Amino acid sequence: MTGGNNPKLVATAGMTFQDVKKQSTLDIGEGVYDNSDRYATRERSFAGDTVFDWQMPGSHLTFKGCRYYSMQTGGKDDPHLAHVWVTVAPDSLTWGQLRQHLKVLRQELHGDGWKPDQSKDFETGRVTSADQTIADMVDKPDKADWDGAGGGMGASYAKADVVLSVSANRLTPPHEGDDPLSGQEFIYWIELETREHWEHYNKDSGVTLPK
Repeated sequence: MTGGNNPKLVATAGMTFQDVKKQSTLDIGEGVYDNSDRYATRERSFAGDTVFDWQMPGSHLTFKGCRYYSMQTGGKDDPHLAHVWVTVAPDSLTWGQLRQHLKVLRQELHGDGWKPDQSKDFETGRVTSADQTIADMVDKPDKADWDGAGGGMGASYAKADVVLSVSANRLTPPHEGDDPLSGQEFIYWIELETREHWEHYNKDSGVTLPK
C-alpha cells in the first residue's frame, strides 16, 4: 500500500470527533448536520476527498494513500463516531492489484486480533465466515456480484466493540464480450462501526459476530 508524506487521519468507531481532530493532522473541519429524514436524530457528518494515511486507534493497522472518507456521530448530539468509511487506495485498482490487497488485508486482520463473522445463507442454510468470503472473492471472482449496491463482497470482522467491514465494487459494468475482471477498474473500502450500530442495522441479515 503506497503512501508518502500525507496528512494523517486517526479515527475509529467509538472515538469522539474532538479526539479525532486532536490526534489527526488531516483537517476534518467541524462537520455538518444533515437535514434529511435519515439524519433527523442530529448526527454530525464529516467527509473529504484528498490523499491521506489512516490509522486506527486500538489497532496496529495503518493504511497509506487512502482517498475518500466519511464519518458520522451517533445522533442526539452524541460526539462519538458510530460509523467511519474510508476508501483504502488513492486511485482505482486493477483486478490483480485488488486481489493482492485483499490477500494481504486478511492476513493483517488476523495478526491484529480481528475475528471473522459467521454468515448463514437463508436459501441453502450454508454457513460461511468472513475469511471464506474474502477467499471466494480472491479465488472465485466470477461468482461475485461486483456491480451490486453492496459491493462484490461483504465481509465483517469484530474486535472488542468495533466492527470492521470490507467491500469492493467494479467501477463500471463491462461491455458485452469484455473480460469481467481483466481490464476493469475496482475500488474497495473499509467501514468501522460500533458493535451497537452494526447490530441495529444488520439484525435480520443472517450474519452473527464473534463475542
